[in-house]
Amino acid sequence: MNAKQRKFIEKKLIPFILRVEGNGFAMSTWISKYTRQAQREGPMYFDSIAHQRPQCGTVACIGGSIQCLKKVRGVDKMAKILGITFEQADGLFHNWEPGDTGFGWPESFRERFSNAATPYRKAQVAVALLKRVIKTNGACLNPPSEDF
Repeated sequence: MNAKQRKFIEKKLIPFILRVEGNGFAMSTWISKYTRQAQREGPMYFDSIAHQRPQCGTVACIGGSIQCLKKVRGVDKMAKILGITFEQADGLFHNWEPGDTGFGWPESFRERFSNAATPYRKAQVAVALLKRVIKTNGACLNPPSEDF
């Protein structure tokens, strides 16, 4: 991971995830866009909690957030943007629930995310994970090693 990739995560991706108190972030949807009419209908439910509808009408997970910011599609392209491997990126985007195996969120982050009771707390867990991804150059997303 180079300085440009770190800067994108820190200066663009993290603020995007935290926008509108985390209401625009949900791991259970890639990208969902809502019209102004739908925004008047009350809260939406993602990741098992209520979200207030963001003014922009867009709710996205980590991968969807990258797609919104960079206008790219495909895990391979997003992996390059983040400076991690395809497998690490795929795990970051898809293996976030407790019990998921292989590449993905470390179990402690999965549990924290599952237990978070507000959109902002869930967004904060994702941000903490992204900071760990930066610190470890993505190695924290690798499957746990088995000691024999």
